[in-house]
Amino acid sequence: MAAAVHPKRQSATNTIINAGTSAGVVLSGPVALLMGGQWRLAFACFAVAAFVMAVVAALSVPSGTKATQTSGGLPPFNSVIMRLIAAAFLMGASSTAIWSFGGKLVALQLGWSNTGAGLLWIAIGAAGIVGAGAGTLVARFGIDRVHWLFLGALAAGILLVGTSVTYWPSSEACCSVLLTSW
Repeated sequence: MAAAVHPKRQSATNTIINAGTSAGVVLSGPVALLMGGQWRLAFACFAVAAFVMAVVAALSVPSGTKATQTSGGLPPFNSVIMRLIAAAFLMGASSTAIWSFGGKLVALQLGWSNTGAGLLWIAIGAAGIVGAGAGTLVARFGIDRVHWLFLGALAAGILLVGTSVTYWPSSEACCSVLLTSW
């Protein structure tokens, strides 16, 4: 990104790139639901597409940027880096509850079907796309405030999945909401 994006746009561009993963999750949910038992084939096609895009990106971005030429190695291993590592580890470990076990949780605790679990993945992906605005929010409100806001949203999401507060409306309720919105 240092080679292809102006420095003032790098934060916003980085969040959009990271939100691309969420767009993939949103897309994979309906595909998995439509493919039924053949979802692994669809995901294999997604993997091939990702590999092709990685090759295209590697060939398109110039090498030997200032960022790679002036890199001085690892940052000093001090208390600031230790806190950053701990925060990244805890955030990743806590989000694993949703990524690894979310579908199983809603199936066991709430009695959701595979369709409901698929829709959960679509909702998770859609929420991740909202994260594309993080760079803009950081520029406006600062990294600390935005980080705490997103940590709070992550914690709320984890708490809501699988609790009795969360429910899945019946198909009749979904249909009536769709029909009344027309």
